[in-house]
Amino acid sequence: NDEAEEMLMKKWPVVIGVAVLGCALILYFNAQAADTPEKGIIIGEVIEMTAYVMKGGDSEDYLETAKSRAEHGFPLAIIEEETGELWIPAYRHSAPASHLRLANPQLNELVGKKAVLQGLKYRGDKMNVIRFSVASEY
Repeated sequence: NDEAEEMLMKKWPVVIGVAVLGCALILYFNAQAADTPEKGIIIGEVIEMTAYVMKGGDSEDYLETAKSRAEHGFPLAIIEEETGELWIPAYRHSAPASHLRLANPQLNELVGKKAVLQGLKYRGDKMNVIRFSVASEY
């Protein structure tokens, strides 16, 4: 028992160092995110990301696979028509106290189709997010 306590005391500075480094990284990456979201719309194709990358969006069996995976909760995205940028959708009901939710229930029927999403656009360094409350086929 004394050996365990002594070993823990020796590792304590390492644990503190890792925790401080983790907090610093979280603060750094949060600072890299968009400061203020921009209201707007995104027009583009709704895709299921894994099938799109693994099978290609133009393959014959992509759409069937994508729809099946979307129904099972695999991640969806929108490829913006104008820019080709990838946007990750997060759904937020328009009620003031609502929380963000997985976008699949609102977008499953739009997989493989051109859609328009309206909401707050958050631009990141390598990834974008749209927190939408309205989505429809375009």
